[in-house]
Amino acid sequence: MKKKYLYAILFIGILYPRVTFSQENTKEYDLSYNGESETPMIFTVEKWSDLSFGYVYGGTTAEVDVDNPNAALFRLFSDKKGYFTLTFTLPATLNLPGGGTVPITFDQNHAYYTYNNSTPISGTYFDPTQATTILINIMNTYVYIWLGGTINIPSGTPTGNYTATITFTVQK
Repeated sequence: MKKKYLYAILFIGILYPRVTFSQENTKEYDLSYNGESETPMIFTVEKWSDLSFGYVYGGTTAEVDVDNPNAALFRLFSDKKGYFTLTFTLPATLNLPGGGTVPITFDQNHAYYTYNNSTPISGTYFDPTQATTILINIMNTYVYIWLGGTINIPSGTPTGNYTATITFTVQK
């Protein structure tokens, strides 16, 4: 008996890092912290890897945890202290060009962040379906953010490369 398989990868092809400023600030980079003017902020968001489920079979469930090398990984850097809000726009399905879908779910057991540590230990789980605010309280800090998920492949699902897009937004 020949087994059919499908390959599911979640492309995080659209990444919209944003830094927004309160309306009371008159210039985009004229920030104040504790009432004192600061130099312009250096702020970056990098996507290090996509979320991939690899080869999976119909009638099964596949899960990618945050400590799995197939989890999506982002790195945020700020040279200033402050609160940052992380928001994910997450798909409900993976799609096969030409037809076919596979449901995907995300929850608080599959999203994690750490400070200045590129391995998922000594960090914090969070719910990626909700906006999450983190505090960077040390200047020149990296924040590493992992995202995994779960797919349930119905029996009889057509084989192929299923994809979807995640949008990740960071606001200060």
